Amino acid sequence: MSSLVLPRLENFYRDYHCAELERLAELYAEQAEFIDPLIQLKGLEQIRAYMEHGREGLNFCRFEFHSREESGAAATLQWTMILSHKRLYGAKKFRVDGVSVLHFDSRGLINYHRDYYDLGALLRAPA
Repeated sequence: MSSLVLPRLENFYRDYHCAELERLAELYAEQAEFIDPLIQLKGLEQIRAYMEHGREGLNFCRFEFHSREESGAAATLQWTMILSHKRLYGAKKFRVDGVSVLHFDSRGLINYHRDYYDLGALLRAPA
């Protein structure tokens, strides 16, 4: 089942700054849990609101996916986020590497999404 949603997930995040948030329901279960170094959310509406708020000030944000590992109803994705934000580093592009751990429900929708990345990479000036 995860094989069906992963390509859609990658397409959604590939151009995150302009992704249609209405499409989240095609990816995430209604009561999905979303965790990253900044926040822990429960439910599709909280995820949508977090993403909407998080995109404020973004000039550009895309994810490049490097590897995908699937096992039953779980998957991991290794990625690099490339972004430009008007309040960070003079709006210059910078990169943050990370990994997402995903679990899927019986319909193949994501019911658990946890991102691991170096939060300090968002706060340190890029080299």
